[in-house]
Amino acid sequence: MKIGTPDFDAEIDRIESALAKAGPDTAQLTLSTCLGAEKSCGWTGWLLEAAFDSRRKSALFPTTGRPVPAITSQTCPNCHSQVFRTGVTRRFSLNPN
Repeated sequence: MKIGTPDFDAEIDRIESALAKAGPDTAQLTLSTCLGAEKSCGWTGWLLEAAFDSRRKSALFPTTGRPVPAITSQTCPNCHSQVFRTGVTRRFSLNPN
C-alpha cells in the first residue's frame, strides 16, 4: 500500500478512530546523558521509560494501568551510544479536561 493513496488514507483513518481513545495517558521520563564512553557526545535530555493506559487497570497492573507499546530505546538520539540514566524521573499524566 503506497503512502498518499485513497486506500492508505482510509486505513490511517480506521486506525486512528479505533485506537485514539485507547492510548497512553501516563508516561514516565528519565533524565539521561551520553557520557562514559570514548565516543560519547555529551547529549543530555529526557528519555521515555514507559507509557501506561491507567483506564485499563487490572489485578496484574493495579496502580499504573496497562503498559502500552512505546519506543523506550536507551540509546543516545544523537550518536546512538548507550546512555546513562540518572536518578531523576518524572511521571506525567494527561489531564482529561
